[in-house]
Amino acid sequence: MGVEVSFALLGLLYHQLQSLHAEDIKQDYDTGKDGTTMVAFKVGFDRAESLEDSIRATCGHDLVFCKH
Repeated sequence: MGVEVSFALLGLLYHQLQSLHAEDIKQDYDTGKDGTTMVAFKVGFDRAESLEDSIRATCGHDLVFCKH
């Protein structure tokens, strides 16, 4: 999975990713728009929906997730 997030929300996002045991977390500063970065990570299929809901609740409802 991945999500494009503003630099201001990186700390909140990382906290959520760690609390739900996401793995292989990577940032790509070249992909996002100005002031944002793409954060990619791996999470078990059974936890993907709860992680997405948790991140949206904490960081904002307008985040767009990429699932692959």
